[in-house]
Amino acid sequence: MKHLDYWSKIENYLERSEGWVDIEQIIRDTNVPRWVVEQWFKKIALNSSLYEVKIVIFGGKQYRMVRLNGRRRV
Repeated sequence: MKHLDYWSKIENYLERSEGWVDIEQIIRDTNVPRWVVEQWFKKIALNSSLYEVKIVIFGGKQYRMVRLNGRRRV
């Protein structure tokens, strides 16, 4: 599968999900390789107004969360 096909798979997954999704959950549910999800998170999610990103630290663990931006225009 090509690199951008994986990115489309991640974006389609986020469109279907409701609310915040952990990066680990994206890896598990989409079977996209970790390095591709990490790259997508850094290059797309952090730099696009289409997504909201937050980092939650709970119980000594860090969770990177992403969701579609609720304020985006359709």
